[in-house]
Amino acid sequence: MTMIGLAIREHWIEMALTPIPKEYQSIEIGTRIHFDDPRIPSGQAMFIHFSNPSCGCAQFIKKHFIELVKDFSSQVQFIVVVEAENQQLITQEIQDLTDKLQLAATNVIFLQDVNGNLAKKVGVYSTPQAVILDSEQKLFFRGNYNASRYSTNTKTQYAYLALNGLLEKKSPEKLKAGYAIGCVLPTNLKENERNY
Repeated sequence: MTMIGLAIREHWIEMALTPIPKEYQSIEIGTRIHFDDPRIPSGQAMFIHFSNPSCGCAQFIKKHFIELVKDFSSQVQFIVVVEAENQQLITQEIQDLTDKLQLAATNVIFLQDVNGNLAKKVGVYSTPQAVILDSEQKLFFRGNYNASRYSTNTKTQYAYLALNGLLEKKSPEKLKAGYAIGCVLPTNLKENERNY
């Protein structure tokens, strides 16, 4: 393959959409989300980060997520939802993020989503994905952190832009981040597709 061919292939892979699971049900912006977990506060805006330790895209976005926590944790509750194929991977991911967040980790709630129930509740089927709920627990934003898997373009930092929009009391918009790019969640993989 030529250098141009390789560059085109890499660009296509970076921009490729995550396949939508057959059972997927979209959750509309403005839908009130109720969590049964007493650790999740009510009456406060939330930024929920969905992560999968087996996903290179999710690992890449950690630095950006940590910056968001450090910049906005006094204004919104941050929650990290980790889904993985086994408990050891979940524990390692939570420990890694806790170590990187340092003191800011005290303001972050970590949840395990072994069966994918939390992801389904907010319409997430890939990682990394961000979900923002307003203070009434209504879905304000669900989508990618950026325009492509490994992008650092500040003009297309969708999660950051949506978080600013929430804090500036703008109405929820359907940002271009409505499609998912990243890795399929483990609960959406068929048994023979696991360990990617």
